[in-house]
Amino acid sequence: MTYTIAPEVRALLEVALADDSTTLHHLASLPVRRAYEEPLSAGAPFLSKEERHLLRHHREEVAFLLYQGCLLTLQGPVEKTRTILQGEPVEETDWRRRSTLAASARGVHWPEERKWLLDTPRGGLGSEAARIALRLSPSDDVRHVLASLCCIEGQIQESLDVAGELAHRSPSPGHRAAAWTVVGTCHHIVGDHASSLEHNRTAARIDERVLPAAANWFLQSLLVGNVDQALAAAEQLSELEEALAPIRERYLLAIQADRNAAHWNLPHPMKERVRNERLGTVARSLFDALV
Repeated sequence: MTYTIAPEVRALLEVALADDSTTLHHLASLPVRRAYEEPLSAGAPFLSKEERHLLRHHREEVAFLLYQGCLLTLQGPVEKTRTILQGEPVEETDWRRRSTLAASARGVHWPEERKWLLDTPRGGLGSEAARIALRLSPSDDVRHVLASLCCIEGQIQESLDVAGELAHRSPSPGHRAAAWTVVGTCHHIVGDHASSLEHNRTAARIDERVLPAAANWFLQSLLVGNVDQALAAAEQLSELEEALAPIRERYLLAIQADRNAAHWNLPHPMKERVRNERLGTVARSLFDALV
């Protein structure tokens, strides 16, 4: 299957996004409070003729491409977000290969695999694009992406609203666990490490395949000085050593880049108590990065 947008569809979407008076433009900037609303109807009032045509004939392809562009934004590291709205046709397996390469890129520059992506008229694919995708074709994948983007953009309350609803309503253990990790990250950002610990522990127990959950559980346990929880998380990390190897570097880079921030300050008694514990490779590297 090939995913692309025809030039005339791209032109219609650009018109809709560039016009401040359109419904899509309004929805893009309006915080989502209910993540399980019905899709926007093509018969809804106040739609422009371009929007109505898109919803009637190209809803799924536009929503899918917006969602995939949001994934690339999250897969950083990046200097600015980019879009696939003006990209070349990309076959599905090639898309996944490029996404994997982009996800493993180092540094702050765009890897060559992303050079073919062009800017949107709106300036990038962040939470605005995810909100549109959610109203065009709602799914738990899009809800998770929206919650994650809001979190990294500093829109904490919207992230908590969307992730919290996803955590309670999704039938998928993977989506529920991923949502709880977003909630935990939001609490970490505002300095509530005890709550972050609980949410990440919940995520790790729901589905251990959501790899960041165990790592976050371990880190938050260290930050609050809870040795028992840190060792329990470390045990789960040791069982996931091979799977965690690709994301370990991301955590180490994040800790190193923000080493002196208050939310990474490890209590001194905790350092001494955990230092001599037998930890697996991942847990040991995370601990060493903090001390």
